[in-house]
Amino acid sequence: LGSGGGNGVGSDCYSWNYPGGAGGAALRIVAGSLQLSGTVSMNGVGGGSISVGCAASYIAPGGGSGGSIWIDAGSFSGTGTPSVLGGDGGRAYQRTHMSLAGGRSGGRVAAFSHTSTFS
Repeated sequence: LGSGGGNGVGSDCYSWNYPGGAGGAALRIVAGSLQLSGTVSMNGVGGGSISVGCAASYIAPGGGSGGSIWIDAGSFSGTGTPSVLGGDGGRAYQRTHMSLAGGRSGGRVAAFSHTSTFS
């Protein structure tokens, strides 16, 4: 499983807490034969963008990290795409200033097979 991004926080006329992006899920595929033709995505979610009014200080929400894909197949073929990208870091805007958060921490893909023509 990918971890969630850090929360965006601020202190202004009132205090606020904006959640970071969710981390990608975990997927395990066990099959005698697997042909991957499309995209299997366990990507993290971006941190989102927020606009703050009279904030004295603020931090943008972070992006969630990518999840994981584990493939265990006797034979594995196809031209598809397993994807475990992390979500983009969020942005917090306040009048003429902008705060950018971190993001795009990737996950992991593991594929095990006896025979493979995957490309």
